[in-house]
Amino acid sequence: SKTKTGLINSVGCDSTATLNLSLKSTSTSSSNLSICTSELPYVWNGLIFVGSDTKTKTGFISAAGCDSSATLILTVNSSPNTGNIIGLSNVFKLDTASYSVTGTAGSTFNWMVTKGIIQSGTGANQIQIIWNAIGTDTLKVIETSSQGCVGLQNTLIVNISPTSNINEINASKKIAIYPNPTTGMVNISSNQAIDNIEVFDVTGKLVLSHRNDTHQKHIELDLSAFGNGIYFIQTHNQNAEKTLNKVVISK
Repeated sequence: SKTKTGLINSVGCDSTATLNLSLKSTSTSSSNLSICTSELPYVWNGLIFVGSDTKTKTGFISAAGCDSSATLILTVNSSPNTGNIIGLSNVFKLDTASYSVTGTAGSTFNWMVTKGIIQSGTGANQIQIIWNAIGTDTLKVIETSSQGCVGLQNTLIVNISPTSNINEINASKKIAIYPNPTTGMVNISSNQAIDNIEVFDVTGKLVLSHRNDTHQKHIELDLSAFGNGIYFIQTHNQNAEKTLNKVVISK
């Protein structure tokens, strides 16, 4: 408070004037926000964020009528980059098969299947499915990171054939595999020349590839090096047609 003396008022008398001055402080605010890369670019109060950053916006007027500013501390979390689904794309009804994807530690995985039942691994990056219906299904998975960021949906087309008999015969291609079950040696017979043979385990991993350069219609294949379980034999004929059959090794 200050007083000014020596003033002359309107009627010619001495006068004084006192000013009581109050100062209002400027105001500032700061906030934190986390988003996912899928939300970039992020616009806040006219400022554009293209990644994790700290930006301040000035020129605001507070409720008290003073200049003010606001600061945003933005953290951008990466969206998951999920690997392809690994597993068998050709199975038989009532088969149990494993499927997996690579993902980020701490993520959860939402698997979707129509013609099968998830037996184990719900929420994890690897599951086991028992296929209980014939036809074609699209296996789907979506990964969500621990920060809540959602990745793209991955898919795998799976063909489910009717349950196979002990002596495996494919009626359309006339493929016969015997004995089945086997202790190791199997005979593969076809009404067409066989170009090559591939053997897969239940996870879809290729465990044996055999090239038939002589294009025989009958081949004896040695599977004795593999352990007990279900395997899938895929034959390729000279017309580039593929036939998948199941064989059981039981020693």
